[in-house]
Amino acid sequence: MAKQVETAYGDALFELCAGKGTLQQMYEQAILLSQALKDNPELLRLLVHPDVSGREKDELLVNSLGGFLSEDYLGTLRLMCEKAHAAHIPQLTDYVIRRYKEHMRIGVVTVKSAREIAAAQKKALESRIMATAGYKSLEVTYLTDEDLIGGIRVQIGGRVMDSSVRMRMDSIVKGLRTVQIS
Repeated sequence: MAKQVETAYGDALFELCAGKGTLQQMYEQAILLSQALKDNPELLRLLVHPDVSGREKDELLVNSLGGFLSEDYLGTLRLMCEKAHAAHIPQLTDYVIRRYKEHMRIGVVTVKSAREIAAAQKKALESRIMATAGYKSLEVTYLTDEDLIGGIRVQIGGRVMDSSVRMRMDSIVKGLRTVQIS
């Protein structure tokens, strides 16, 4: 199975920076680039536009991003534009950020609850997650969702642990729908 474009470029950039000891710099630049693309959507539109020449795209990259991106990161973007893969630049930045966090064992966690969680409960939950998942640190986002009714829903990466009242009620309703009365 072929790698996705952002994965191929992202792995190459990651390994290059790992070999040079510049992973932290790459991560920080990925965050800056992600924000720059959100703040200036016209930049990506120009980089993918078929009427903008390769030379113009290269100059645009160097002039707009060369001041804050490393030679390696900028070179990766230039290559992506040259190979007509510029549309994947936002996914590349997301991939590089995720790969760095995985490498550094930084857990990205979203916790939803029906009501605000007390500080002591947050601390206990974070300690439990760190102990069981093996992370060195966590980036936790706490959200309230009254539809949960009670309990919590914790998402770590692609895994979801749901102990909400809403999930339990939905499970009961689903079970009742499968019951056949004769």
